[in-house]
Amino acid sequence: MIFRLSFLIALATPLCAQWGADSQPPRNTSAHGKRIIGYITQWDAWKTTDAGQPKQGFLNHLNLDYSQYTHLNFSFFGVANDGTLHSGDYRNKEIYQSGTVRSNSTLLMQTIYQTVKAASPSYIVMFGSGPGWYLGGFDFAALKDHCDFFFYFGYDWKNPANGPMQKPGSTQWTQANDQLPQASVKGGIDYVLGQGFPATKLLCGLPFYGSNNLSWSSVRNLWAADQAAYTAAIDANSLEVLIDGEWFTPPDAMQRKMSALMSTTQTVLAGGAVIRGVGCWEIGHEHASAPDLSTAFSQWLDTATGTTATLNVTGGSVSEGNFGTPTLNFTGTITNDDASAPGANDGWTSHALQTGLTLTLVTTDNWSGGFGAELRLSNNTGAALSTWSIQFDAAFTVSSMWDGVYGSKSGVTHTVTSPTWGGYVLANGATGVIGMIGGGTLGQPTNLRLNGQPIGNAGTLFATWAAARGVSGISDDSDGDGRPLLIEFLNGTAPTASDAGHRAERRNLTVVGQAAEYFCVVVPVERTAANVEYRVMAGSDLSFATSRLMVLQQTEDLGNNRIEAVWRDTAPLSWRPRAFARIEARIIP
Repeated sequence: MIFRLSFLIALATPLCAQWGADSQPPRNTSAHGKRIIGYITQWDAWKTTDAGQPKQGFLNHLNLDYSQYTHLNFSFFGVANDGTLHSGDYRNKEIYQSGTVRSNSTLLMQTIYQTVKAASPSYIVMFGSGPGWYLGGFDFAALKDHCDFFFYFGYDWKNPANGPMQKPGSTQWTQANDQLPQASVKGGIDYVLGQGFPATKLLCGLPFYGSNNLSWSSVRNLWAADQAAYTAAIDANSLEVLIDGEWFTPPDAMQRKMSALMSTTQTVLAGGAVIRGVGCWEIGHEHASAPDLSTAFSQWLDTATGTTATLNVTGGSVSEGNFGTPTLNFTGTITNDDASAPGANDGWTSHALQTGLTLTLVTTDNWSGGFGAELRLSNNTGAALSTWSIQFDAAFTVSSMWDGVYGSKSGVTHTVTSPTWGGYVLANGATGVIGMIGGGTLGQPTNLRLNGQPIGNAGTLFATWAAARGVSGISDDSDGDGRPLLIEFLNGTAPTASDAGHRAERRNLTVVGQAAEYFCVVVPVERTAANVEYRVMAGSDLSFATSRLMVLQQTEDLGNNRIEAVWRDTAPLSWRPRAFARIEARIIP
């Protein structure tokens, strides 16, 4: 899916109805009966010039005639040390206080999201950030629950490309005193995803203007006159090309950037991730006689979605939004998810604890008030690790680190990420050595986590679990509660006493920005159950003659290595008012 965004409304249009920061509330706009969107920036509040206005800071909320607008897109607000909002943005040095903007901006987004969604669940709430340094100012793990989308500004890197897709071997520090994997679009997105923000909520802005801020129209004729040569000269990493001494992303390079972010077969993102969509700052600057960017988007969509299908619906009643003859014509990709049952190996999921990763501290030097040491990270997970983030608990402090990137210490918890040089990989069976200088109390790291997930021991096999409880067959139902032993093993429940396991619920969920009631199945999972995987199926009747995979919506941590996994149907109850579910489990060889 691709979002074609107009930056006039991209940053949470409905906010004006609820938020004016230190401004007056919006006046009544019903008199003119129009829908008018005002895009109000506050840059001149922190710039040192008057920006052509009567005075510096003139373009602020206090001077708006609210009666002229029905909607306002207001950027940017700063968060002061006391938590109040002020016109300006995070670059305003008089407002910014290290470590304060991060928490206050989370609270701000939480309040905005709750307020706006209470007004209408159909409103979309987004937040955005610049390419590198600013990413460290956000608590992405918390913000994922208080927005519909995060818009990452993948432009203005100017290093020297405007929005380089990749720049292997480069380094970029952030406000949080940690580093991106590289100073590029990929590096920023990998950083955000690594903080726990979901790819399904991430949009990326791509530049159609030059690295020196010249418009595409200024070089368009040069490019068109020798397009083949410019295509051949596109840099393989940045996916940009020099035109008249300035880096640009021409239409064919734009398509390659889109594939690098949204194609499951061509993505450059860590772990094969694909983001939700892209936007472009200068889509409104193309001329109708040469709609280069619009054409590039259309061509990419046709390639990405395959053959365009046409559906004609006649007869029946006219639905909301259609007028006149009851005939609906549209084009798009049509998928019948009830056409056939999923394949035998589709949709299987395991929540077992990650195993096979160990971290030890070896002291190499010692002096009064400090020490030199090596953190030795051994990978026996069964797979190579090209990028990773580990967390561990230790009382000591870290003053410098090499062959690893030190993130932060919160309480006793340290965060370290993989080296940023190109081609780095920690092979299965190998040990990576991370050098460091530290101080304080020496001690071995404990409570190791990989990418936010706890590392377990070998876990418990079904056969071991069953033997300890005097039961055996995976399909037996020893306590008569309707759940075979393998499901009991998955649930972490007693196999010889009738007890509660999975349950069905109706839940109000927001999916792709739309709130609706869904049929859900909640599955308790014991994460030390090592060799079991499962999937949740839905059908229109108990025969499951036509069935579909349910979607894992979220997991809820219950503590003590237990979670509840919430699965939802693929469509709301308003579409499928009758649904049945079943859980299938199998032993992992």
